[in-house]
Amino acid sequence: MSDIPPHKHCPVCGISIPPDQEFCSRKCEKVWEDAMRKKKKSAYLLWALMGILVAVGVWMMLGK
Repeated sequence: MSDIPPHKHCPVCGISIPPDQEFCSRKCEKVWEDAMRKKKKSAYLLWALMGILVAVGVWMMLGK
């Protein structure tokens, strides 16, 4: 086995960190949280758009 101590990597910058930490710094943690918030918002907007398109499609089918 190698002499590398147990570790993992920061999901933002890739720096080696102890296994009990999630991020290497508060800055990386904030970058991660901002990215997740943006991703969540995009997912909600996509679902809303799909719902609107389905509603319009149903309305058009029932209107004929």
